[in-house]
Amino acid sequence: MTLSFAISVARTASADSDFDVESEAWNGGSAFLAIARQHAPDVTAPSTVDLSTLDEGDALFILGPERALPEDDLLEFVRRGGRLVVADDFGTGTGLFSRFGIRRTEPGATEAPRVRGESALLVARPFYAHPITEGVGFVVTNRPVLLEHPRLVPLVALDDGGPGLLLTGVVGEGRVVAIGDPSIFLNAMMELRGNRRLTENVIGFVTEGTPRRRLVVAAGAVRFAGSYDPDASGPWRARIERQIRGLARTRMPDPALRIAGVVLALLSVVLLSTMRDARPEALMPWLSPQTRYVGPEGARRDALRAALELTAVRRLGTKGSPSKRDLEKALGTLPLPKAEAQRILRAIDGRGDDDDLARAAASLDAALEKRFAPADPRGGSGREEEPR
Repeated sequence: MTLSFAISVARTASADSDFDVESEAWNGGSAFLAIARQHAPDVTAPSTVDLSTLDEGDALFILGPERALPEDDLLEFVRRGGRLVVADDFGTGTGLFSRFGIRRTEPGATEAPRVRGESALLVARPFYAHPITEGVGFVVTNRPVLLEHPRLVPLVALDDGGPGLLLTGVVGEGRVVAIGDPSIFLNAMMELRGNRRLTENVIGFVTEGTPRRRLVVAAGAVRFAGSYDPDASGPWRARIERQIRGLARTRMPDPALRIAGVVLALLSVVLLSTMRDARPEALMPWLSPQTRYVGPEGARRDALRAALELTAVRRLGTKGSPSKRDLEKALGTLPLPKAEAQRILRAIDGRGDDDDLARAAASLDAALEKRFAPADPRGGSGREEEPR
């Protein structure tokens, strides 16, 4: 395929349903489904997604949604460990994006290249090295919207800084990948090398693990039915723990309450003997070795500085744009050696080299994780339920 054919995507009206995984038309999704089946061992693309069949070990790819989305169910699915990809521009994904703290905005003035001058066909590119962007040179979009989140740096964007095309973050025990243009997955666009490689990478990212996760594709006008029931899925220890919490909220006669108390005590012994502490995901996952910055010189410093400032504002409660004095007070509440606190302040101030910035970010991340970790390993994390 040539880029001149891609231009027809922006001009041609659709006869078939967009993203229909059975359709081989230019605006269908059959090429996407074929790629998914090449890179994931278990792929289903039902006409109706039964939420009650979803397991916390599954991955769900929502592509160009046209019907209302079950936001509460999907949020709980991710919190419990599910992987969710939402690719949407002007469809029904606005509410779901907002539940994750993500805002959609249309591109303004941009210096991004255009395919043969077509204003609709903007070229995006990776700004961070990450499993999702590995081997992706550029991505051709078709009337995209941009996404922004106060703590997430876009992995793929039209321009450096500000909103981007693709964000990913951790929510509870799961992950979310948000993409502001579903049309990059259309059959016509799948013939472009960068778009195809991005598709392969996203699918690999959300299905990785041992065993590999099942991938459920919900494209276009697909319906959702039923409700996600975490008590019917997931590891047995998690199911028992949820049932214990439910019993604790249930009114029962005294004899039943005494019996339940004995059962709960026995189950607690089993749970405590099999639980293992696990460090939560990093608060700033784009700062890991897998997310090395590959954008213009000097912009990495600005991105890291912004990340440190935003983290201090959101996690430490400073108001508005924090002054240096505010940040010093906030850092003083963390378990940090004075030298590390000074390193963080220098980084936020724009001093130090790239290695200093990376070390400062790692120190702040570790200190925040320690500061906000739960005292009781059986309790909740206390973290906000939005990507980080």
